[in-house]
Amino acid sequence: MRIESLAMTALLALVVTGAAAHGGVLFFVNDPSGFAAASTSDVLMGTENWSSAGNAVAGPVAEPLRPGIANGVFPNGVNAATGITVQSNSHASGGANVTAPVGMYYAPAGFTGLSGNVQPSNQISSNASGASFDMLFATVGNAEPRSLSFSPMYYRSTTGNSATLTVQVFDSANALLGATTVPNVADVLENAFLGVVTTNGDTLGRVNIGSGPGNLAGADNIAVYAAPEGSAAAGGASAIFALFVFSRGPGSRLRSWINSDCA
Repeated sequence: MRIESLAMTALLALVVTGAAAHGGVLFFVNDPSGFAAASTSDVLMGTENWSSAGNAVAGPVAEPLRPGIANGVFPNGVNAATGITVQSNSHASGGANVTAPVGMYYAPAGFTGLSGNVQPSNQISSNASGASFDMLFATVGNAEPRSLSFSPMYYRSTTGNSATLTVQVFDSANALLGATTVPNVADVLENAFLGVVTTNGDTLGRVNIGSGPGNLAGADNIAVYAAPEGSAAAGGASAIFALFVFSRGPGSRLRSWINSDCA
């Protein structure tokens, strides 16, 4: 009991005082309710699901795709309220740095992948075999991006109808906050959910999605949230939530949640 108490005290000091070198992040894999609980005080900045392209014919997208700037089939680019810029990354997985874009592709709802799976909605992804997908975040007005939910997805370009996606989260200085994997993601079906909540007041800078060789990584159903009162509020709320998770029952630890009931 004393060990757990000391550990909790140490964790509180780590999260609240900023002792962690690169802050941290909580991941909610296929657990939207857990994400909602952890980000309950955050304020929605904006959403993006690529619907502004309407029923446009599938084809390449010029890079980068920026917020509020017309680009091909996207009359306003990415929804400006999100502050997101998207582009491909030449690294298949583990894109530690932003690279020169290598190609992106848009396909509308109803598009059929090589697997025979049919897209449920408009999608955008990398367009070079094995390339990963970057989401770059920016402050909009006074709103600093702190949490995020989205459907990590991919398009099969060679073999395999499902894949494990690797997701890395970086802060605004491109320091790695953490990484996780999302298993059993079906080609183009958007059957996965990932929630991301930064801790210690860190601001989201970039999220990299990798789907491995032979696949084209992307993201859909994106929602970006900001802390209501700046970094101190975000850090305090995340610290309290982290302690709650740490103290839940014997053997509990700060970790990703995996819940099979995601729709």
